[in-house]
Amino acid sequence: MTASECIDLINSCLRASAIICCACPSDINTCISQDRHILSLLFPFPKMSTILSKMLDLFMEQDDGLMEFLLLHLQTFIKCVQFKIYLFDPHEAFISLQIKLSFDFSVLLDWLMSNETDFLLYFVKYLKYLQTSPERFCDSCKIMGHVKHQVLNELANLKLRIAKLHMKELFPYNPQPLIKNLENVIKLTRL
Repeated sequence: MTASECIDLINSCLRASAIICCACPSDINTCISQDRHILSLLFPFPKMSTILSKMLDLFMEQDDGLMEFLLLHLQTFIKCVQFKIYLFDPHEAFISLQIKLSFDFSVLLDWLMSNETDFLLYFVKYLKYLQTSPERFCDSCKIMGHVKHQVLNELANLKLRIAKLHMKELFPYNPQPLIKNLENVIKLTRL
């Protein structure tokens, strides 16, 4: 199976999970069980964090596929967490991505300014989710190697760069809501 076929299969699973979670919550256990089975066939590793890392590796070269994966994963998680069932923690996905990007906020900035990816949609949804679970974010940072300081510095640098570009009228849209979300996240998680 090629990397592209793996990506398509993973995104199909997540798309189906998102649809089932919304349409028929009673079928959620079956859906999650199927997702775990498919993922275990694709990635025969014992830890879910290892699977997540491998999945991000697959997507790293395809920005649009990566954004679709992250967005579908987040949407599925938010719906599934109501039932206390989930595959991967969205915080671990976001933190893993930042580790793979070496905490380079310029990549996030490029994605935010690009109209070729859905990163803005994913990022806003993720920031809103993070504001509802700052403790889980901090716990995930510890699990992922005590990287809270690096992630928060990256988000702070991103916020500053967006604000500077906006002041010079070089940002392609009004980023004020995004800046406000970043400020809220930084305040909540610095505690």
